[in-house]
Amino acid sequence: MSRYNDLAFELPKLRSSFVIPGYESDEHIDVLNIAPEIFDIKFCPYQPLDCKPVFAAVGTKHVSSAS
Repeated sequence: MSRYNDLAFELPKLRSSFVIPGYESDEHIDVLNIAPEIFDIKFCPYQPLDCKPVFAAVGTKHVSSAS
């Protein structure tokens, strides 16, 4: 396989992550019965090279059950 084809399937890697101030631990989850927020951002590599990059940001969806 040529080097060009290898680069075509190279996916992005996680460069950094961060913690929102005040959420360094999961203590608030037990006390307040709040689900943790999880977000993910993905890069879409399937587009022409002369176009601007496309990213998708996804957040959690909370589902609550009636008691």
